[in-house]
Amino acid sequence: MIEEEGVFNLGMAYAKLKQTEKAIHALKRAFEISPDSAQSHYGQALVYRRTSDEKLAEQECLKAIEIDPEHTDIRFLLSTVYTDRGDIERAAEQLHKILEIKLIRPTKRPRHSSKQSIRIDCKANLLHFVIVWARRRMLI
Repeated sequence: MIEEEGVFNLGMAYAKLKQTEKAIHALKRAFEISPDSAQSHYGQALVYRRTSDEKLAEQECLKAIEIDPEHTDIRFLLSTVYTDRGDIERAAEQLHKILEIKLIRPTKRPRHSSKQSIRIDCKANLLHFVIVWARRRMLI
């Protein structure tokens, strides 16, 4: 687990430096260490999203969700992929699932210290969705 986390962090560091090949290589190494890691799929999805490979980003997000259906960061990334594609209904579905996870069942996956921070996080995610949707529809 520690080795996988280290390799994952290395991959994400490469991604931030825009060294895509090295990032993908490191994240694939993380898969070899822990094949059932939702986090590694999430990292790959982020890299593919940055390289505008929306199809691969979506595939990696879906694989990650199969492993960890309550990982809200993955669902939010998937919602942005759908939003950019113009698939507002599927994006909204992912955001709705995030709200269910964070507001209805907050004790299952405690990522925040209080209900207020959960509400703020969800509102920020929804606000981002609405802004992107409005821009795509040329409303703002």
